[in-house]
Amino acid sequence: MEYLQALVLGLTQGITEFIPISSDGHLYLVRIIFDWPDQGLLFDAVLHIGTLFAIIIVLWRELLDLVTGFWHILARRTFVQTSQARLASATILATIPAALTGYFFEDIFSEFYRNALSVGLWFTATGVFYFLVEQLIKSKRQKNEQQQKTEPSMWNAVLIGLAQVTALLPGVSRSGTTIATGTLLGLTREAAARFSFVMATPIIAGASILSLAQLFLQEVQVTQGQSNWGPLALGTVAALLVGVAALKGLLELVKRWGLRVFGFYLVGLGVVVVALNYSGVF
Repeated sequence: MEYLQALVLGLTQGITEFIPISSDGHLYLVRIIFDWPDQGLLFDAVLHIGTLFAIIIVLWRELLDLVTGFWHILARRTFVQTSQARLASATILATIPAALTGYFFEDIFSEFYRNALSVGLWFTATGVFYFLVEQLIKSKRQKNEQQQKTEPSMWNAVLIGLAQVTALLPGVSRSGTTIATGTLLGLTREAAARFSFVMATPIIAGASILSLAQLFLQEVQVTQGQSNWGPLALGTVAALLVGVAALKGLLELVKRWGLRVFGFYLVGLGVVVVALNYSGVF
């Protein structure tokens, strides 16, 4: 892997992991545009480690509450006695659906990434979903039917976790669908965004550690260039630094403007990708 390729993919991962426009879909498009081969399991794992540390840097207070909550659950054997325990309980409930689906059906979902048409269609569908959610939220607030909350209930966490499963599809943003679902359930946009990334931390950490363990314990032969740790380090650092800026920017953008602006982008991009696919460019 060349340094330029690692840098571009790292920057793409860092931006699109947090901005609700689908990191996997954009990484797929970047490979097509530059005619790059799949970088392989090792590079994917270390890129996610970069974005994991970005979450830790920006949301360290929430993650500290999460760790404290886990300790409260273990020590007091209760799931909802403290605010930290409620956060940990909600995170557990939200993580289960995606973890089980990814474990049992990963191969099925991975098939979707083999053509640009699927990516383009799901980009478009995700953008339309953002528009619908923002319209529903606006309507509820105008009718004073929605009292905004700053933390999810246990039932909210289950529904947000189910929404996270859709991110296994190409072009569907994990952060976007979970933030949209959280706000639709009555959370403030900022609270929904923060919970979205806190709940993602165990999955990102677990998937990255599992991928690295499989590579080293099973002595998997990496593809061309992946034994070069220079590009791996460059891509990871790029994902980390850009990810910190992207996450901070997203929290402010979502708080002020919601998801509609990202909906316009995804619908436009999806239409372009589908058109290029049918014209034979992709």
